[in-house]
Amino acid sequence: MILYGMAALKIVAGLSGAADAALVRELIAAGADEFFCGYVPAAWSREFGYEFSPNRRYRRENQITSRSALAAVCGAAAAQGRPVSVAFNDHLVTQRAWRQGRLLLREAVEAGVSAVIVADPAIIRVVKSEFPSLAVHVSGDAGACNAASADLFFTLGADRLIFPRELGWRDLKSSLAELRGPRREFEAFIMGEPCVFDGARCFTEHGYDLGRDFCSAHLVKSLYRRGGKSPECLVPEQEKFLRQYRTRKPWEVGKCGLCAIRSLARLGGTHLKIPGRASNALAAVRLVRRMVDSGAGPVQARRLMAVPDLCDSRFLCYYPESGRG
Repeated sequence: MILYGMAALKIVAGLSGAADAALVRELIAAGADEFFCGYVPAAWSREFGYEFSPNRRYRRENQITSRSALAAVCGAAAAQGRPVSVAFNDHLVTQRAWRQGRLLLREAVEAGVSAVIVADPAIIRVVKSEFPSLAVHVSGDAGACNAASADLFFTLGADRLIFPRELGWRDLKSSLAELRGPRREFEAFIMGEPCVFDGARCFTEHGYDLGRDFCSAHLVKSLYRRGGKSPECLVPEQEKFLRQYRTRKPWEVGKCGLCAIRSLARLGGTHLKIPGRASNALAAVRLVRRMVDSGAGPVQARRLMAVPDLCDSRFLCYYPESGRG
């Protein structure tokens, strides 16, 4: 049976390719309850490279690349009762990719992974059949933006739904109201990884040449405005505002949803996601843990962030309407 409420919320932290047992222990001490990671073993990288990734991250440093390293991470987590899931959430899993994917998941299970994150609905029943011990978590990049699509994934055998990071509060709230029930888990992004696009419908990657690639360029530039006479006109107001905070805590932890934690718990959310494969997971975990343990609401969240102008702007807010019910 799933228990609801602030005290029952679990914090799920992402791990980069540099993660080791020491970092896992540090994150647990900070308040992490679960972990997820990308795993690209030698067999996959030899056939596909890192550019065709099983988990929608395309740089070697984003991935744990050896079974021994994955086993060390899983062992450190298991020693303190924390599970680890592996991401296998490419949009479309071809038969050729599944041949290597099957080996990837077998190695991950042997290393101690207990769940797999997927996006392709066709893969759920295959995983359930071939790896019955693995729990299946539906990736936010699967694009389950309403209760009907989410229910389809549960019908196929999913154990947990991760809501898309772009999902608005109204749709998230209505999905939880319709889907909440025993043996169903719901994970929502709560801090980190700001993105200007929609992960479920985006086929680009912002990891090749930071500052000049497609995603990063559009983070700091808007589309050309007719009549503009200065390059500065290409910089959106959002970016101008954020520049003054870049060296401070809010930028370091990325997008923030602290204000929504109490509402998420009340509505039936079970897990809070911190996608730390590219963000400062340790700082984010500490902030989220303080909110969960204190049972605090939006007023306390604003005080904790200590940047009222940024909170008022809603530029880095995951759920700007959550305070309205």
